[in-house]
Amino acid sequence: MAEQAKQLTLPSGDTAPACSAFSADWGDPFPGWGLEKYAKFVAYHKTHKWIWGEFERVALELIAEGERHWSADAVLHVVRFQCRKDKKAGEEFKVNNNASSGFARAFERKYPQHVGFFEIRETKEAA
Repeated sequence: MAEQAKQLTLPSGDTAPACSAFSADWGDPFPGWGLEKYAKFVAYHKTHKWIWGEFERVALELIAEGERHWSADAVLHVVRFQCRKDKKAGEEFKVNNNASSGFARAFERKYPQHVGFFEIRETKEAA
């Protein structure tokens, strides 16, 4: 019998999104992140899920091409540029620079074999 995944309930009452690296079995916020900061990141992800898919795709492509270290901000800039090229007239989209540290941490959670690909800095937020 499979063990049931631990659900993370955010202050809004939502649970962590159940897609890709953002599954409910994550349990706790990223190390050094308070619940409020994590909740804001999860809320951003829930309304912009396509960004994670593109972030993940670009990072894995860089790794496959032999890159050993890369900037999460640079990956988001590639995502922003690619999506700008692909958008249809009148469409609006935003890629928030503040999300890069969350995506880098999410990437490390999903792909622990690639810890260190992104530089992860300590946050100044108190837990």
